[in-house]
Amino acid sequence: MAPEKKISRRSFVRLAALAGASSVLAACATPTPQIIKETVIVEKPVEKVVKETVIVKEPGEKAPVVVTVLISGEALTEADSAAEGQFWTVYLMEYNLKKNNTVVKYDAWVTGEDYDSKLRLLTNSGELQDVVVWSAWECPPVLKVKDKLLMPLDPLMDAAGVKLSEWVPGIGKLMKFNSQTNKFGEGPVWNLPGMGNPGLNFLYFNVDALKAAGLPSPTEKTTWAEVEDAAKKIGKPDQGIYALQYKHFGHGLSGDYAMMAPFGATILDADGKKCLMNSPESVKAWKFFYDTLHTWRISPLPADLEAMGGYKSGSAAGKLLMYRSGPWGGRWFLLRAENKNPEMGFSLVPSTYDASTKGKHGNDISFDGYGISANAKHPAECFDVLYHMTKKEAGIFSVEAGNPLPWPRLDVLSDAVMDKFPLAKVAGQGIAAGNPPILAANGRDSEIDKFLAQRLDPVDKEKVMPDKAFLDSLTAEIQKILDMPPI
Repeated sequence: MAPEKKISRRSFVRLAALAGASSVLAACATPTPQIIKETVIVEKPVEKVVKETVIVKEPGEKAPVVVTVLISGEALTEADSAAEGQFWTVYLMEYNLKKNNTVVKYDAWVTGEDYDSKLRLLTNSGELQDVVVWSAWECPPVLKVKDKLLMPLDPLMDAAGVKLSEWVPGIGKLMKFNSQTNKFGEGPVWNLPGMGNPGLNFLYFNVDALKAAGLPSPTEKTTWAEVEDAAKKIGKPDQGIYALQYKHFGHGLSGDYAMMAPFGATILDADGKKCLMNSPESVKAWKFFYDTLHTWRISPLPADLEAMGGYKSGSAAGKLLMYRSGPWGGRWFLLRAENKNPEMGFSLVPSTYDASTKGKHGNDISFDGYGISANAKHPAECFDVLYHMTKKEAGIFSVEAGNPLPWPRLDVLSDAVMDKFPLAKVAGQGIAAGNPPILAANGRDSEIDKFLAQRLDPVDKEKVMPDKAFLDSLTAEIQKILDMPPI
């Protein structure tokens, strides 16, 4: 047999483009040429030329198992997702060079509210078979588990020798979900992680503005009290220059916890059954947030942020000097030819307000995960494709392609290649330091999110003081939701 021809990634991209994402590539055939590809050109008087790929089998030959990977359509169309797009068009398709009896293709779906509905409909009708399903940053895919759209992965992992210990401990907990208790770390494994997300775990800052004031750049060891002091010195709200956006506007369990955590506060207890928003630590956290907006005026109000065109435009124009965000928040200045005018820096957010508080970074970790359709007729083949997407080689490829959201694997985050990509490296540190979010034990998280938005938006905009009395009332109302029957 002739030696296998090596195909460069660039050449492979061209082959994939010619074949199309949904075609079976010629390189997918078994080592003996049993599968013959033919392209039939069908011309119709009015319609366009239609290309159909035909697979001709030798007598008695088994047809290859075709595994489809559902991906986000935005990964192929948005500039910020170029690294993601390269992962699907190059790395995923390299699976077909293995020349086994499994062929992989991808199907790009537009994300949004219709994604889960479409997934549910096609699963229930039996149309989604041998499909690796994207979870769309829903970690784990709670509704997909409850709606029985996925199959448990534990038996497939055991058969393939894949261990939960390959991933960061917090992510390992996030891969397991018990739909009865609504808790992470329990029950079966449903998803393997692709991109990891440390949440709102970065503090970005204008290095030039800090230097001009004789102040050092913040680090992970800086406290929020020190950030507050620096913000008071460099902010000029009367001139439309704001020093710090401490939290993203918009309220809910995850975002509000991120704001409260450095003070040692939380919204729900570990079991997700009791609301703790009126704790002394929470009162301090909400006073700090209120003061940044209305007392010290170091943070922009929602209208101020909108007027400057958002945090990116505001930062580029020198109107917003520090802000908290996720790894995506640094792309705008890292993609510039030079990091100048202004020079921007970043670090993990401080984990405490001051030495007296035992706080946390406040990052609810998540991941862009994939599971297998409950209808899969060839689950072992689906799992082989799934692991191809989520093993170390996949994570290294993604980082080298420029993705700032690293695969949350221990062997990826400890690899020397991470030193070449500082944003991804710090994101990995944030993932390792984070924990899965705490959900309401009765599954009524969305109701709590809506309630928090309704009651807390006026704090952002109208100088409603979130004092102890306010938080007592808020806590009592959330407790009523937590005491309702499970859904």
